[in-house]
Amino acid sequence: MKRRDFLRTMSLASVGSLIPCQLAAANTRYSSLQIETPRHGAVLNRRHGRTSEKGLEIAVTGRAPAGRVLVNGIAAERDGERFTAR
Repeated sequence: MKRRDFLRTMSLASVGSLIPCQLAAANTRYSSLQIETPRHGAVLNRRHGRTSEKGLEIAVTGRAPAGRVLVNGIAAERDGERFTAR
């Protein structure tokens, strides 16, 4: 096998292995569960919640379809499609 044929084959194989990962990411990106606060990447400190022995306790709010929402294993309070967990 020539070097060029080998590289072409390996390039196609690597692209083929990436496609399922990209499709899976695309499916999860538009999930019906939306966390509104805290925002993704937010840097939190003691002013954003309450400090405890376990760390910083904050409120997590968002929207989700009907059903149970767990945040860190604790059931969130529901109000229609909105949820709040403390």
